[in-house]
Amino acid sequence: MTYLGQQVRMRRESKGWTRTELARRAGLASDTHVRLIEEGRRADPQASTVVKLARALGVTPDDLLLEPLSLADRFRKLHALGVTSAEAF
Repeated sequence: MTYLGQQVRMRRESKGWTRTELARRAGLASDTHVRLIEEGRRADPQASTVVKLARALGVTPDDLLLEPLSLADRFRKLHALGVTSAEAF
């Protein structure tokens, strides 16, 4: 399962919604999109689908897509990009 799939499922279940209910609220033609995303079988859905799901769930697309990083992981990524000074922020 992808991070996106985990987030959609967790947030849907926390609202007590079925996949069909989420699809309806998001304006999707069927719950197949929701099922495939949750199962990780559609790891790269259209941006418009992610936006619709996020709106229905009351979050931003970033909340569904961007896995939070620890502070240490953030510093490692910045260092890998050549950022070595706090002045860059």
